[in-house]
Amino acid sequence: MIRALPLLILFCCTALATTAQNDPQPHPIDVFVEGCLDKNASTLGMMQCFEQGYTKWDAELNKQYKQLAARLNADQKATLLAAQRQWIAYRDLEFKTMASIYAGIEGTMYRPMHASDRMELVKKRALDLKAYNDLLDSK
Repeated sequence: MIRALPLLILFCCTALATTAQNDPQPHPIDVFVEGCLDKNASTLGMMQCFEQGYTKWDAELNKQYKQLAARLNADQKATLLAAQRQWIAYRDLEFKTMASIYAGIEGTMYRPMHASDRMELVKKRALDLKAYNDLLDSK
């Protein structure tokens, strides 16, 4: 199990680095999570880092959603609201799917991987909403 720990850290950091390659500057939340992982290499420590990252990405998602909604006309806002409600339903089902799959895999290294996957799902939605805001900024 100890030998698998470096592999798990590499997997988690690779997921963060892959996303960071699309942006010239890494997002501050990614920087926070990477720094946290550097200091907390235990299974529990990594899970806590990803849970903190999840909380921060969820707050970022809500911030981006509110900013976007404030910029849209009534029809666009209604469409965004419907899409967000569907995304929340998707997220919840995806979390259940993840939980059921990870529950069937033995080994403590999969617990932080599960936490990372949850965080990455919310991060993706936050960045999608940010991209819409950036698009409106560019016009």
